[in-house]
Amino acid sequence: AFQLAAFQATADLVFVAPEELTPVVLNQICDDLDPKLLHDVGPTEAAIFRTPEGTAFIDVLAKQTQAQAPSKNSKDYDTYKWEQELRDQLAQKKGTTKKLTADEQAKVNAQLAKEAEIRGNVTTVVAKLRRGIGMVTGLVTGPPTEAADWFTVTTARLFEVINAGAGLILGDAAVLAYLECAKKTSSRLGPMRSFVGVAALRAAGLTTLPVAMQEEPLGDLITRVLYRLRFLGEQRPLDAVTLSYCLPLAFLVLEQGGVGKSQEEEAQEQIILAAEFLSFHAETCGEPRLARKEVLSVLVASLQAYQQHFRLFKDCFSDICRNVAPNATEAETDVVVKATIVPEASVREVALQAISAEFELSGKDFYDEIFLATHDDVEENVELAREIWVENELKTSPESADTIIKYLTSHDVQLRRAAARSLAALVQEHSNISDSIISRLQDTYREDAKPR
Repeated sequence: AFQLAAFQATADLVFVAPEELTPVVLNQICDDLDPKLLHDVGPTEAAIFRTPEGTAFIDVLAKQTQAQAPSKNSKDYDTYKWEQELRDQLAQKKGTTKKLTADEQAKVNAQLAKEAEIRGNVTTVVAKLRRGIGMVTGLVTGPPTEAADWFTVTTARLFEVINAGAGLILGDAAVLAYLECAKKTSSRLGPMRSFVGVAALRAAGLTTLPVAMQEEPLGDLITRVLYRLRFLGEQRPLDAVTLSYCLPLAFLVLEQGGVGKSQEEEAQEQIILAAEFLSFHAETCGEPRLARKEVLSVLVASLQAYQQHFRLFKDCFSDICRNVAPNATEAETDVVVKATIVPEASVREVALQAISAEFELSGKDFYDEIFLATHDDVEENVELAREIWVENELKTSPESADTIIKYLTSHDVQLRRAAARSLAALVQEHSNISDSIISRLQDTYREDAKPR
């Protein structure tokens, strides 16, 4: 009850002083709902956490006994089994506990100490996760605050810890909190509100949902939700808060090539629906608090994976870049820049076109990706890259060779050729580095020539 009151008070404070306290609360939630906390928590650690203090989950003596037991194929196995059962029955009848030797007791004590440490660590993780979940729930159910200021980050964190395995130690607490967040989405979703979260969680492979939420076949659920979202987006784009809640589902469909559908045609239908849903919300992506870096990354991967829908994804990517560019972060810009050196020439061209038309590369003086693109195999890409290089006043330095030389070992043949041409151009421009470059190349060749 005290914790619940504290969570509600947190929401009240955000309502009263949003500018001062929203960043503070957000930082605390992000710290508490850090998926890295669960890196060392697996099924064994979760079971130890649930085992009472003073009781060992792993019976170190049982392993020893099992190791000494004769093989089932041994002629003595039946006798051994009968004697073991008799000993167990006598022990139960007398209510006695087997007296341990000093060596056995030492092993048990060591195991108890080890499990106590694990239990303490997991208890700390559980406390942090519950606090983070409680604060999110408090914001959702508390007084009306500006959801756009906190919703995107908190729901993303919730989804991450759920995927990281929070259910092992929290049961369905994190899942129910994530579904509760649907209350902050647009009323336009209607009865579909709760199903968006359910579809995303099931698409991610979560099985800790209530049974009633798992009855509908997964593929049918995903397609049904996507159709509704696409229809609403075509009518009028959803607001940024609602879009942020829908994005994980669209991401999962595109990353997995369709969800829950074995027929290729049905899977492609889901892919098209997800792409069209994103394209209808290109303008909404002007909101910097959305997960735009992830949107761009998923679209680049989709351009590479779904060549049969290339035009659809190209238009979607270009439209979203147009809206992201005016207030793009360095991380968002880097996603597009890195797409200029992917193996697919057509995707490289799309990325270069987007940069040329929309982005300003003012973050650095030298972008190794753009310099490599000026030495691309495809002449059209070379011309685009040179335009970008000149327009953004980019320049090389002797140190540029350090970043270019690593691309010589790329698995992509085109990128290796571009790196070789780029390195030659750098040596021509900065002749003082030629000796060191030759020496490094010779060292690389000698290392690669060694027998493996």
